[in-house]
Amino acid sequence: MFLYGFSVKFVASDRHDGTMVARAPTFIFGSIMFAKISAFLLAVAIATALPGNGRAAVVSSDITVNAAYSKTGTLLSGQTLEFKFKALQALFIDAFSLSATGTNSGNDLNKVTFGYTTPTSDFFDTVVTVGKASFAGDFLVGTIFPKGTIFSIFFEERGIKNPVGVTVSFQTASPVPVPATGLLLGTVLLAAGAVARRSLKAAAGRPAGLLPA
Repeated sequence: MFLYGFSVKFVASDRHDGTMVARAPTFIFGSIMFAKISAFLLAVAIATALPGNGRAAVVSSDITVNAAYSKTGTLLSGQTLEFKFKALQALFIDAFSLSATGTNSGNDLNKVTFGYTTPTSDFFDTVVTVGKASFAGDFLVGTIFPKGTIFSIFFEERGIKNPVGVTVSFQTASPVPVPATGLLLGTVLLAAGAVARRSLKAAAGRPAGLLPA
């Protein structure tokens, strides 16, 4: 509830008989009202800017072919961490290596999920703890990404207490077009057939005593 103060200002009328009458009061909001509005707006601005309020923190990157990438971010309580990528060229990624570090004896890392879409459902399979420090590792299978493809890898928390550091690493390569693969296979088969035909012709032209056993 906002509390405020005001004053009522009475001024004389313009009547020629000199009678003093009160005009409609003019409300002047006091300093208490101003201070509370300012505090409220500041709180809204801070809540919007700071992570951990259910909003997604986004790490964006453009990626190209034949390059290695390693992107890091921090997952906070109540937050979704998104790694967002745009393929500037057609490229192939075999797998995404995922790793995370925590400071809560592995308890936080066991409450982190990840995936290509939200809500995420995959947990880290491997969590190693040394004292309070902990490390987790896993991977996501990659694929061919056509030029212009925008995709994301999400990390979500299921009740962590401390911040969790997250890293996504991968290597891009040139995609192998399907027609080229089929042409290569056809060339190999044709070559094998030619060799077989030459062998049969050579065997047919030999004397009987020189045919292979």
